Amino acid sequence: MILLLTIWNPAKHTKIFAHINKTHMQITKLLLFILFASSAFPTQARECLARTWTGAVGSAPVMIEFDTIGADNTLAGRYYYRNNMDDLLLIRDPANFSRWKEIGPKGQVTGYVTISCSGESLTGEWRSPDGLRTQQLNARPDPSHAYAKNRLDAIKPMVVARKSLSTFRYEQLEAKGQQSITGLRLVGDGSGIAKINEKLKREFLSAIDEDITCRSYGRLSRGENHGFENEAEWGVVAWNKAFVVVSASASGYCGGAHPNFGSGASTYDVTTGDSEDVSSWLVEDYRKDISSASRLGKLLIQLFLQEGNEPQCRDEIQLSGQVVWPTPKGMVFQTWAPYASSACISDIVVPHSKITSYLSPRGKSKIQNFLNAAR
Repeated sequence: MILLLTIWNPAKHTKIFAHINKTHMQITKLLLFILFASSAFPTQARECLARTWTGAVGSAPVMIEFDTIGADNTLAGRYYYRNNMDDLLLIRDPANFSRWKEIGPKGQVTGYVTISCSGESLTGEWRSPDGLRTQQLNARPDPSHAYAKNRLDAIKPMVVARKSLSTFRYEQLEAKGQQSITGLRLVGDGSGIAKINEKLKREFLSAIDEDITCRSYGRLSRGENHGFENEAEWGVVAWNKAFVVVSASASGYCGGAHPNFGSGASTYDVTTGDSEDVSSWLVEDYRKDISSASRLGKLLIQLFLQEGNEPQCRDEIQLSGQVVWPTPKGMVFQTWAPYASSACISDIVVPHSKITSYLSPRGKSKIQNFLNAAR
């Protein structure tokens, strides 16, 4: 979908990410509607164009994407050659329904594209700004709707740091031209580690795609010096023979009233590679929302204040057993608060000596892996 940001959203990490995604989608749709509002485009052509296309301009492979925006279904487009990491934007010429301005990465007009859409075929002509060079455009619908697949598949992650935690080693990764996104790869053998690395790779590539989309929207709405960008980084919080705990953080600005941010962690079983539901380590009463008046809730508030958080924050935060992860120091509970009180968001560490009575039999067994690692 053209420029409808699907902000990197590891929902299991933190509730904040779900809030970010919803807010961005609403803001993006509204601003693009304002940006592209213009005279109506013929309905038949609009319905034909509004999809993902794969084809070529001349002999060069391209991926093209059009989408309808706003209540009047105005069209906008973008495309890229081969595995290029920058989008070329397509803005319709109001004087000619079939002609589109091609806008390059620096905001310059790099060509004009005339397009005709009929059934399952997209044809047309690309012409240089001076009109001296032309290339034929031919494309067909992409059944997978995988606009970014070609360039994401071509990415060769570069190792930018090698780190260790006890006897376990991992690498932090970047892609050329995408320094704002730092991925993670665990070093080790076994199908479990391989499965975790595959998931981490998908999240890394997804974050790169979101950053490209964010910057394309920035260029479209504010020009070259738009200041739009997403950042994301993965790391390792804890690792033992049974589990690895992977941290994730994201921040950025892609339009709207304020920047967005979020952080959290996911726990993986290193043997199977599956995500571990750490909420099941708690007794049933504390696996979802945790009342501040409950025994565990009172302990969390006490530790929250001891960590130096402002007293007025106690009435702003929400406690949950769904956003938790284990570490050698104890169990971490992440608070949630609305954006206006985002300074109150905190990771509360409950020491192992204090969390035991709130753990289920399964939790008491699993937490031993982290207690042993701490010794």
